[in-house]
Amino acid sequence: MPSMNFYKPLYHLNWFQPIDVRAGTAGLTRFVLVDKDTHLVQTLTLRTNYVDPVSGQVVATR
Repeated sequence: MPSMNFYKPLYHLNWFQPIDVRAGTAGLTRFVLVDKDTHLVQTLTLRTNYVDPVSGQVVATR
């Protein structure tokens, strides 16, 4: 989450609260995943909407 934490204050994204997927994903529909978490696309049967070519972060939806 380092890059997300960088942009949160920069763009005043005060509504953004990181979620620990270990606590469960019921009700969640959008995900921003870093490299180490991209396996969750397959595990949670997500649809990849965007992959950043520089950071490797993935935006995915249910």
